[in-house]
Amino acid sequence: MRKAVFLSLSALFVFWLVCLLSYDKGLLVNSLNVSKTKAAASDVESVTLSVNILDYLSFTVSSGGTISLGNLTPGAPVCNSSGTVFLVSTNASNGYKMTPSDGSATNSALSEITGVHSLDYLGTLATPTTWTGSGLGVTLWSGVQREAAWSVGGVATDACALASTKWAGVPANSTATTGHTVTGYLAGPDTTYWGWKVDVPNTQKTGAYTGAVTFTVVNVLS
Repeated sequence: MRKAVFLSLSALFVFWLVCLLSYDKGLLVNSLNVSKTKAAASDVESVTLSVNILDYLSFTVSSGGTISLGNLTPGAPVCNSSGTVFLVSTNASNGYKMTPSDGSATNSALSEITGVHSLDYLGTLATPTTWTGSGLGVTLWSGVQREAAWSVGGVATDACALASTKWAGVPANSTATTGHTVTGYLAGPDTTYWGWKVDVPNTQKTGAYTGAVTFTVVNVLS
């Protein structure tokens, strides 16, 4: 009887030990499962962007929008030293072109009130000349990429500083040609300085002469 009880107790002890070990193992497995992290899946995509930048142009008169040449005695040229200063800002690929014209197909930039008598200088924008003769002349006396045609030599400090400065007549709008070209992309504003000079023969009719010169700027994109 004691042996049977002992065996029963032994069997119960073994059963209890197996259950205990199984329970601990489960806890261990569960603990491992909890602490184990699963690597997240990943992928890479890209976004392609594009934009088309439109051309921009700003053209303003910095100073000299109104010029008074005062009183003129025939044979004694009057020259405006400060001239007219323009500012050009553009993002064009190849710069810009500037064209002055008198805004009329028939009259000069300076005409007597009836429009019959006018003041025209013979030099052209393509081939300006040192001052000779009479009429209204314009010159580009300073500016980036200033064309060599505007001066025989030297650096002008104003429109009237050098006798070697060259002058051109202001063409009618129907025959206007480019007076100044700046090539290449400009990162900042560009400044040009234009001067004015006038003389008349002693046969020129007296009186007040007025008019306007139109400057046109065009982007060069390609």
